[in-house]
Parts: sequence; C-alpha cells; structure tokens
Amino acid sequence: MWEPRINQGLVRFPDPSPSATAADHDAHTDRIIAEIVKTGRTFVGGTTWRGQRCMRISVCNWQTTEADVAVTLSAVEGVLKRAREGRS
Repeated sequence: MWEPRINQGLVRFPDPSPSATAADHDAHTDRIIAEIVKTGRTFVGGTTWRGQRCMRISVCNWQTTEADVAVTLSAVEGVLKRAREGRS
C-alpha cells in the first residue's frame, strides 16, 4: 500500500581544533547535540555509527511542515554559530 522512505539522517560535528582526535570529534558532536536539545525548539538524538558519534535527525510525522523544518534549522544554526564563537 505504501513504499517506505527513509526518514532519518546522520550528522557529525568535527571538533575545529587542528589537533583534534576522533575522541574529540565524538565529544564535540555530543556537546552540539546537547546544546540543540537544550534550546527546547527541537529534539535530536545521539547515536554511534561505524564507531563514530553522530546526531540522528528523524522526521516521523506526515504533518511535519516546512515551518517545523525552519524552526529546527534555526535552532541548529544558532548553536553552531555560538560554538564557532566559543559561546556554547
């Protein structure tokens, strides 16, 4: 009746330090996830894929609108901007 389509994406946030290790990238990704969730504007979760920490984004409801996506993108952009400025 319905062909399933993937509704998840994975994102990794590398630590910007030139000497960052894989563990640093994992920790940085987890910090970014925590800051995004802390905004209260969207929920994302962490996962480990092929041994690396990632943020998992899922869209699970057919009622999700473009405005909902815009709110999520805005929350993520704000967190990433603060992280670049050293304010996360």
